[in-house]
Amino acid sequence: MNDDEMVDALGFDDLLTSLDFDLSMGNIGNSYLVPTEVTTPSSPEEKRSVLPATRRTQRHRKRHQDELAFLKSKVKELTEHLQILQHVKELEADSEPCCEWKKLAQNEKKREQEVMSENRRLKDAIEEQVKFAEYLVTILEKKPRLGLLSPGLADQWQMLKLVAEPTARAAAFHAIADREYAKVESVMIEGNLIDRQEESHSYIPKLINGVLEVQTAVFILYPVHYNLLAEASWRVLRGSIELDPMTGIHASYQLLHEIDPNTVYISSMWHYSGGGYQARMIVKRYIEENRQIIISRSIHEDELHPLVEGCAIANECSYLSFDKDPATGLARARYFQRMKPTYFTQEIHDRSHLSLCEFLMELCEQSSMTFEYTIKCHLYLLLSKPIPPKKRPIKS
Repeated sequence: MNDDEMVDALGFDDLLTSLDFDLSMGNIGNSYLVPTEVTTPSSPEEKRSVLPATRRTQRHRKRHQDELAFLKSKVKELTEHLQILQHVKELEADSEPCCEWKKLAQNEKKREQEVMSENRRLKDAIEEQVKFAEYLVTILEKKPRLGLLSPGLADQWQMLKLVAEPTARAAAFHAIADREYAKVESVMIEGNLIDRQEESHSYIPKLINGVLEVQTAVFILYPVHYNLLAEASWRVLRGSIELDPMTGIHASYQLLHEIDPNTVYISSMWHYSGGGYQARMIVKRYIEENRQIIISRSIHEDELHPLVEGCAIANECSYLSFDKDPATGLARARYFQRMKPTYFTQEIHDRSHLSLCEFLMELCEQSSMTFEYTIKCHLYLLLSKPIPPKKRPIKS
């Protein structure tokens, strides 16, 4: 067999046409560029054998380029989509309001830690006093210094006592009110006043540690700015406006001392068939960015203004907050009060704590109605509107 017959037998022409060569100049190094003689196919058979291979190479190259262009466009499209999603997520994070309950939970956690820390401090102080007392027993021949066994002047406020010493007395006014101010969120949760949408008034007796406690919870809405409602309430609670009672119970409200523009010390007396019910109240206003708070806390003893003999002494605290209702835009007022029967400055045999408890149940509702109506009247005066008629509140 000669050489031509051998080539035909192997199908060499078919083998060549099945191979793809990428002979682009970019894939050939400059070091291999040497002058070569270009041979042009002369016969029709040679042209037919070369052209199919060239067309396949071009088709392959074009397909590769199309795929590359498609992938590049997809990368660009997905990158732009990712950037849009990231931008939307940032906007949502910036615009999403912080949950009110989350804030309340954080505040409660912080206050719990503070209370636990204070309890540990008091426990350590008691243990130290016990050790000191045991030490005194071993040295009976020495006279004990009783001053070490009782709180100093600066700590009397913790027992709701106002001393005569000016510096300690001035600090006590703020310390007593500030301690209750830290509890605002807690008591509003306890009074079920956080998510209220409709006006309500409730007066609920509870037995706490064997002692009756009457809890008052009030939620009201007014079509005014909340700062105006807070100002009217502050003028009434500080004793600047005479109370307009809605019932037959007689009450007196007197300003004893103005500590500063937002803190006052007042005296009140409520008279009933069994006698009188007196209170010495520290009233302080807290002005926040989007809210106002008014705290009223009674004290048990005052060295400068002794309490009236023969009258029951109030043990009460109230929390009043004002802000804007986000749903309606109205001024929103939330009020929570604790009131307990306490003690008399001297024992009177014909007066019992039972009658006092009965009076407190009535007093909580009547005093709440009296203050609410007086505040509303003063608010209407500030707005130059006619005084609203008296009406009983809605109970829940």
